[in-house]
Amino acid sequence: MAQLPCGARIGLLVAAIVFVVVQMRLFAAEQRYALRATSAVESEEDCQKELRKLGDKLLSQQTTLVYLEGEKGRLEKENGKLATVLEDLQSNAQVQKLSGNLKQRQRQSTF
Repeated sequence: MAQLPCGARIGLLVAAIVFVVVQMRLFAAEQRYALRATSAVESEEDCQKELRKLGDKLLSQQTTLVYLEGEKGRLEKENGKLATVLEDLQSNAQVQKLSGNLKQRQRQSTF
């Protein structure tokens, strides 16, 4: 191999140093982007977990709502039946009161 002049050797040395510096900067940038990508993936996984939790909570609340609506309907029917029974009892009480008043009047008129 032929000997290179001193200026060429210095030029190759500078080029080698520049090459190494550029490679180091590229490696550092690659590491930063890798960390950012990892962080983004972890954040997305956290969001997915939170979304699943919220979905489960929503499903649970919907189930409770359906149950409570059914219970409300059942209680409204029972309330209607009890209102009818109460009206019947009140009308029976009024009839008994009237018949009791008539009997008292009849007793008073016989005396």
